[in-house]
Amino acid sequence: MIITKALWGGVDVRDKIYELFVKGDKVSLNASNYYLTDTQPGIEKVLQIWIEDNGVEHYFDVYEGAHLKYPQTKYFDENTLIMTSCNRVEQCLFALAVNSRIIQQPFNLVIADCSTPHLKKVDGVRLHTGDDPYNLIKEHNYNPNWELFDKWIPTFPNINKYEIIHITPRIPKQRGEATLMALGSMMATMMGSKYGLKLTGVCHLKEDWLSKLPELVEEYDITTCKRSGSNDCSSRVTAFQNDKFSEILSKEGYHKWIDEYDYIERKLDKICDRYNRKKFNGDERPFIVDEGIGRTDHREILMKNLEKHNLLDCDDYFIQKFIKGKIW
Repeated sequence: MIITKALWGGVDVRDKIYELFVKGDKVSLNASNYYLTDTQPGIEKVLQIWIEDNGVEHYFDVYEGAHLKYPQTKYFDENTLIMTSCNRVEQCLFALAVNSRIIQQPFNLVIADCSTPHLKKVDGVRLHTGDDPYNLIKEHNYNPNWELFDKWIPTFPNINKYEIIHITPRIPKQRGEATLMALGSMMATMMGSKYGLKLTGVCHLKEDWLSKLPELVEEYDITTCKRSGSNDCSSRVTAFQNDKFSEILSKEGYHKWIDEYDYIERKLDKICDRYNRKKFNGDERPFIVDEGIGRTDHREILMKNLEKHNLLDCDDYFIQKFIKGKIW
């Protein structure tokens, strides 16, 4: 890759661009007077740039204030972690504090939910458990304070970019989760991530599956596993190519994906059978800390996972709060 010519307001800025914006065979620049100097005061300028790559010349007009990245690829390097069902905000932040340290490469994050921050705690718990009698939301762990995400996410390691999607008014559980999976994968696509891993918000990873997504998904549309202790397809742990998965859900639409004619796990299974799906040989347990239905030792198994990843001495606020018995 060679920049053969670069003009900013008619002035040659090729050397300055090489100095500031070129790294290896990649260009990432901001067309502004701050970097390129104000060659024509009071006049809006255009950066004209010619790039030769493998014998082919490419020409770009970059207007003042705009950015140019070359090569222009559909995807960036980062995979995206997509978290849904985040109405236990403190428990979700605890999970994210752990997962962001287990994940060893920079990643993007999407949080999507339709929680109920305007409700009193007792009313919020009643609403959520009314949707799903097996829901683990209780008065001691229900926390819909979404402002905490913006406060604490910047303190976690390895998170490159993040977006928070909050839908209001609330959509009931099955339709809500289906909607959030579609919106989350679409947002991940718009962030430039090829691969996404969808987790229910409070799930703790057992290992760094996010960095392994290219091998886990390959060129399939989606990779699914079974729900722990069940033959149903898991909607808590799902890996996919973001653009392909969001396209699939858009095509299937309301009647096949959103409408409550069946449980979301069965709907996902039926839909995936019609597309290029890879079935993981096993259930959720290699992915997340969940040893089966009906267990009462959540603290114990989460503590073992912290120990496994050498996080017991981590000074993170939420990890230490859990260890002191104030979360979960």
